[in-house]
Amino acid sequence: MTLFTALYEAYEYAKDHDMVDKFDGGNIILPLFHSLKKSNGDDIVEVLLDKNSNLVRAEYLEKEAKIIFPVTIDSVGRTSGVAAHPLIDKFSYLLRVDDKKYSAYREELEGWLAYSQDDFLEIVDKFLQKDDIFRSILGKLYDEYKKIDDLTILVKDDKGKEKKVDFKDVFISFRIEDYDGIKDISYNEKKIYTKII
Repeated sequence: MTLFTALYEAYEYAKDHDMVDKFDGGNIILPLFHSLKKSNGDDIVEVLLDKNSNLVRAEYLEKEAKIIFPVTIDSVGRTSGVAAHPLIDKFSYLLRVDDKKYSAYREELEGWLAYSQDDFLEIVDKFLQKDDIFRSILGKLYDEYKKIDDLTILVKDDKGKEKKVDFKDVFISFRIEDYDGIKDISYNEKKIYTKII
């Protein structure tokens, strides 16, 4: 048996026995073509949308919270080039501030939408196509802020001192309010990654 065959069989066993994508406080077996990011308290914003793609709430994920998000072969190691993740990515990819990054993101998301036509993805896509979503998100995160440039703002900390907040490398994660009629559902809980080719 080759190494790759053994790895494949081990992964298939884990998937068949519901061991993939289980947060148990320790290690996790990620679904194929996915990555894991742990929040440091100010680098992941979770956006709560209603079923009509309206922004309900935006907040920073608490420190140590984890998100699992889809990646591509190119985006997983994009240290030197532009390669978008298909859904959850940095503000610099999701907003129209860098044409190359934005185009790469739209191409990935639209390709996934064409393949799966999943309503979770459609709700997020409809929201992302609205005008000035960054201003809307900032309005939910901060009572007052001053915009410096496309992705940088100035806010006052707890002591009243001004500080810069740069959203260039901040991730956006999505949750849909009352998705199943009862509870809010995030990408991780929806498990649409089972449909990725």
